[in-house]
Amino acid sequence: MKYTTLCFIKKEDSILMLNREKKVWMGMWNVLGGKGIENEKPEECAIREIYEESGIKVKNISYHGMVTWEHNKIKFIDEPMYIFFSEIDKNYELKTPLKTPEGILDWKKIDWILNKDNIGVIKNIPIFLKDILYENKIFKYHFIWKNNTLKDYSKKACEMN
Repeated sequence: MKYTTLCFIKKEDSILMLNREKKVWMGMWNVLGGKGIENEKPEECAIREIYEESGIKVKNISYHGMVTWEHNKIKFIDEPMYIFFSEIDKNYELKTPLKTPEGILDWKKIDWILNKDNIGVIKNIPIFLKDILYENKIFKYHFIWKNNTLKDYSKKACEMN
């Protein structure tokens, strides 16, 4: 099964973000993540992607939900995206901004990410981040996009295992 991961890395009051160099979401601030490889569990993929994109070796990672979506009426139900979160020690040093093959890495303040007037962050990122930080639940999300504009979404709380 094809899938991708989305990985929120928190350090104090900031999240490590990536301004994408290439599509999808070129020029927009997103979090780390990527495609799973054969026989790799989503959690393993998240840990690998975090390391490949930032050099950070996370020790603790938690699962926070699954995302399906449709874009321009094409449904991506069979290619879910899994959301993960990890908090790293305040003394961990990753000097940013940092240019990488994927784009520019930088620590962004949570208030900046969640600001309703911020048009530089992909629109579903603040939704996920609020739920990760302020809800003690796992959610199943479904997003409807048209020409990279978020039109609607739904979320449903799932049982925590």
